[in-house]
Amino acid sequence: ARERLPGLASLVQNLQPRPGNLLMGPETRLLWGSPTIRERLGPLTLDISARSFFQVNSRQVEALYDEALRHLELNPGSHLVDAFCGTGTIGLYAAARTGARVTGIEVVPEAVRDAAANALHLGIETARFIEGRVEETLPRMLETGDRADALILDPPRKGCEPGALEAIARWGPDRVVYVSCNPATLARDLKILVASGYDLTSARPVDMFPQSSHIEVVARLDRGSPRGG
Repeated sequence: ARERLPGLASLVQNLQPRPGNLLMGPETRLLWGSPTIRERLGPLTLDISARSFFQVNSRQVEALYDEALRHLELNPGSHLVDAFCGTGTIGLYAAARTGARVTGIEVVPEAVRDAAANALHLGIETARFIEGRVEETLPRMLETGDRADALILDPPRKGCEPGALEAIARWGPDRVVYVSCNPATLARDLKILVASGYDLTSARPVDMFPQSSHIEVVARLDRGSPRGG
């Protein structure tokens, strides 16, 4: 197989014993090769393991992140919370481009380890990554006085858990950018955030999946006032 696939970097086996639509299980075994693959993102080189999330279109992802950064309006010293951060790619890209301080929140331990390792080898000292659920971690952070200037969300296709949206509505900053690969769950979550006090000020599709019906969307919300009904 390695002779037929000269670009093969590693071979891993993931064990998923539970029924349902969850793709990856809790145990991943390295059968051959490197435990990570290496991807380039603008000026960054990132190591990514099998259970860590990374956008599949590595060329177009830079356009996606630049659109998100345009709306985040970060400056050196700004504090960005990167919720559902995966391997920390958005946060690390933002820190490298703007000098912002970044806090990433992610529930998958392997992804958090990748993010921290990438920050270390890139020499980005202004980024930290927390293992935990957004709905639990965000309030705990902000109750200690660690306020955010902006928040970016990039959840899985199922969108945000209700508790995460509640935490964002209650504790979130004035500026939120939501990156979504599923317009249906995006619309559902935006409706909740708008009802809780945010205004939807921009939504732009980005074609990450050419020759398919799927798109990514970058939506910006600014805090306004709660709506009834």
